[in-house]
Amino acid sequence: METKKLVTFITRTPTGDAVQSIGGFENGVLWSRPLADAVEDVQSSRCQYYVSIGLRKLNLVMAEQAESSYLKTMIDGPSPANLLALPDGPAA
Repeated sequence: METKKLVTFITRTPTGDAVQSIGGFENGVLWSRPLADAVEDVQSSRCQYYVSIGLRKLNLVMAEQAESSYLKTMIDGPSPANLLALPDGPAA
């Protein structure tokens, strides 16, 4: 059975222009997943991640650019704008 997880924060790459990991809270417990693992989760249907924008729940989908896979919402253009709009995650 596919798990669904709400993404509430990201960790950015050192340049700040891309997502390095995604995370959130589930039943009060902090979770975080490296982007490459999250892409694999979506591709294999192991887990479905989504963001909440206002009253809308937007699923994350896999996208590819320059031989690199990443996640974005279905309504984003080529850039994962809705993910990049999320706050930075708590310090580890």
